[in-house]
Amino acid sequence: MRGILGALILLFGVIVLRFDAIIHRPSNVRLVAGNSTANPSEWIPAKPVPEKRSVPRSYLENPLAFLSLAPIDSLQLLPGIGPVIAERVAVTRSGQRSFTKWEDLLAVKGIGPKTLERLKQAACTD
Repeated sequence: MRGILGALILLFGVIVLRFDAIIHRPSNVRLVAGNSTANPSEWIPAKPVPEKRSVPRSYLENPLAFLSLAPIDSLQLLPGIGPVIAERVAVTRSGQRSFTKWEDLLAVKGIGPKTLERLKQAACTD
């Protein structure tokens, strides 16, 4: 009977320790190599979840005009467009009148079929 009671106490202690580790682990960390019993010094920060950027209303109303006229900082609000590609869009559109069709954007270095598709989807057009 003592053996069973001792085993139950030991099992209860293990459960409490695991529960304690789960409760006190910060939410922005993950355990190394999936080891659920790793001590807190082995916890490493998880990758941050990128924040979802909202697309400007003027882009939704007329996306090609927006791409042709918007300042660089506004272009960076679009999916797949960072500072470098926004600058390239500005340089490309300065050499021509404006973007009249989606395929004109393929002339911008760094915008390929995938980025073009993301831009189309963000504008809810095909």
